Amino acid sequence: MLKTTYKPSAPLPPGWTEHTAPSGRKYYYNALTKQSTYTRPQSVPEPEQDELQIDYNATAPDASLHATAQALDEFYQNSDPRKWPHSRSQHHDTQRADQQPQRSRRGHGGDRPKSKKAIPGAEPWILVTTKFGRRFVHNIETKQSLWKFPQDVMMAVIDLDRAEWERKQAQEREKGQTVAEEAQESGDGRDPARGREVVKLANATRTHEGGDDEGSSEYDEVEVTDDEDEDGENEAAKDNVALFHSLLDDFGISPYTTFDKIIEDLNLVEDQRYLALPNTRTRRDVFTEWAKERILAINAAKAAAASSEKAEEQNDPTISYLGFLHQHATPKLYWPEFKRKHRKEAVMKSYELSDKDRERLYRELTAKLKQGEAERRKELLALLKQHLDAAGGGSGEKASSRVIPRAIRRDVRYYILAATKRDEIVSGFFDLISS
Repeated sequence: MLKTTYKPSAPLPPGWTEHTAPSGRKYYYNALTKQSTYTRPQSVPEPEQDELQIDYNATAPDASLHATAQALDEFYQNSDPRKWPHSRSQHHDTQRADQQPQRSRRGHGGDRPKSKKAIPGAEPWILVTTKFGRRFVHNIETKQSLWKFPQDVMMAVIDLDRAEWERKQAQEREKGQTVAEEAQESGDGRDPARGREVVKLANATRTHEGGDDEGSSEYDEVEVTDDEDEDGENEAAKDNVALFHSLLDDFGISPYTTFDKIIEDLNLVEDQRYLALPNTRTRRDVFTEWAKERILAINAAKAAAASSEKAEEQNDPTISYLGFLHQHATPKLYWPEFKRKHRKEAVMKSYELSDKDRERLYRELTAKLKQGEAERRKELLALLKQHLDAAGGGSGEKASSRVIPRAIRRDVRYYILAATKRDEIVSGFFDLISS
């Protein structure tokens, strides 16, 4: 007679129910903790004291937790078997049962919970770190502990670790920046608090005629001040600043650019005058002051040129009339119509310019306004080149100060483009001849 080997299964712990998956495989679900597992839960006695309990047998079939199970497997493969928990009697996942050998069950090796912290967004779970640096999650309501984190708890722990890492990185960057600033501020190694110092000078007295203290020596306490040294240092600092200014002028640096832009030029950085100043912060400050001075000088020159041009316009009736035509002349109006329309304007009634001259200038200007813009640009460039070459290749005082010569301002071709386009061409032309 055959004997049966069937043994009835132990009853499920409270809260657990048995179900069958679509694949036919049985799994177990706990409605209280929302946990599911393919391993049949075993009834365990309730702990006598309310302390953290580690459930080494709990598993989760969710594929998203595979990374956590793999990390725990690597820990047990590389660590001392004496440090394994005493209740590690089953594998991490039934899907890996054929790949993982049975491990020794020698107790927890003294490992126990050491610290805990709340997990934002995953209450009532908390993150517990053991004495050996391992981590598990504990539910303070159901008193259940899991090595494998549930999916929602896993995501919350990842966010917590990321926030902790970013906080540490910010602290390290702030600390490094503080150290760099302190090192830069003390770049020359001098002690700013150095004031007066008293030094002892050993003066060995030699034999004097009629003296009785032959061979004797004495130490005179002499007070030495830093006034002369400070004056010399101030002069040297001024010379270094002047050298740096000359470097900027020789390289044609625009005061409207930035310091970070100019140091991209390797030729400038390798110049010896660039090293006249002790550190980058000093060079940046000196450049800023230099740029402010140059901008003020440029604005002053522009204001002087504007006032000079305005005075010329008031004193020269041709320039005043051409400026008026620049604003109002149009090829759509014949001269009689334009004259009748603007007859009340002061420039049209001035006795310093005859009607024939006004008519001639109007007809010349409107004739050129009928040309295309490209042709008018060529005529303006030809006008600038003609007069500036006649003045000595653009190297004269007016060319260097960017003041438009009076002869150009009396020419009709100076007014055949809109003011913005004309000024752009004139500025570019001056940049070309000054480079």
